[in-house]
Amino acid sequence: MKYIKQLDTIRAFSVLLVVITHWIPSTHPIHKIPLGYVGVTSFFVLSGFLITNILLNNKDSAEVQGISKASVLKSFYLRRSLRIFPIYYLTLALLYAFQSHMVVDIRTPFVYFLTYTQNYYIFRIKEWPGLLGHLWTLAIEEQFYLLWPFVIMFIKANKIIYAIIAFIAIGLITHVVVHNVVMGVMITSSSFDAFGIGALLSWFIHFKPHLLRLLYKWVTWLAALSVVLFFFVFYPLKFANILPTGFIISIVAAWLMLYIYINHDQDTLRFKFLLNNRYLIFIGKISYGIYLYHNILPAFFDNFIRININSHLPEVLGTKYFGVFNIIENLVLILSLSWLSYSFIEKPFLKLKQRFKYVS
Repeated sequence: MKYIKQLDTIRAFSVLLVVITHWIPSTHPIHKIPLGYVGVTSFFVLSGFLITNILLNNKDSAEVQGISKASVLKSFYLRRSLRIFPIYYLTLALLYAFQSHMVVDIRTPFVYFLTYTQNYYIFRIKEWPGLLGHLWTLAIEEQFYLLWPFVIMFIKANKIIYAIIAFIAIGLITHVVVHNVVMGVMITSSSFDAFGIGALLSWFIHFKPHLLRLLYKWVTWLAALSVVLFFFVFYPLKFANILPTGFIISIVAAWLMLYIYINHDQDTLRFKFLLNNRYLIFIGKISYGIYLYHNILPAFFDNFIRININSHLPEVLGTKYFGVFNIIENLVLILSLSWLSYSFIEKPFLKLKQRFKYVS
């Protein structure tokens, strides 16, 4: 599948929803809506969609060219490592080195973060580890990357659909089982439905492209019905575990991604001012750095900003509008440093991916 720039816009909205959730005070009414959960679940759906598409395409090419499945898996993991590991492990190393300047302990659970199992650490201690709490989603993503390629590569093509359906079912069942369990969302299988729904989109694109427009109509109705049932029937009557929030978000995210896939290069694409917005696309490109750093950098630079910038501002900004201005300052900081990270750390590693092509 060729690059679709509007999917970077989806990344931008997803990461901004997470940032808003973490930066706005917990007492704000906006927290009545699970914006952060919407953001991370959308990321999961997008990952399931893109990763499955990559694997299906290269599985076909490898079979045609007589290339082993092990070779495809090797290329996949090397390319994923080049994308994910450099700034993640650099961040961990810096946090460990500057532990004395942090308000959260990273050394005690350090092995969990090194091995991408911090979601289970959070599940075990039943509380958020401060500035590092948001890294739970990266652990779940990485665990998905470890499992899913083997599912796609070693299951016969005509059986893949059953594996995807099973994945979605496991996710839904886990949602219901852990609905009242503290930090139950940390269990990896609770996100299987999001990954699976994204994978299902990719399966239709790969095996049933002629059904995409019909699928879009059905998904549109399903998304609308799910939202109405959840917010007007299940949630008010305390039956939200029957139709889990994550499933609702996944369906709506899949609907939007399918719409973009069908219309991205057509005149029929609506909301072009948003979906084709170059600034949102830019944010989408650097979204990994934004997500990784957004809780950590503001804490490190808080004293510097307060002493060197805020102390020189007019008094009105320091009272009535301080909260808004502080968010703007942090947004400029995180965008700037994430762009620097992408340009000087991530991109050089991304260029190395050309050395590990799936097929010739």
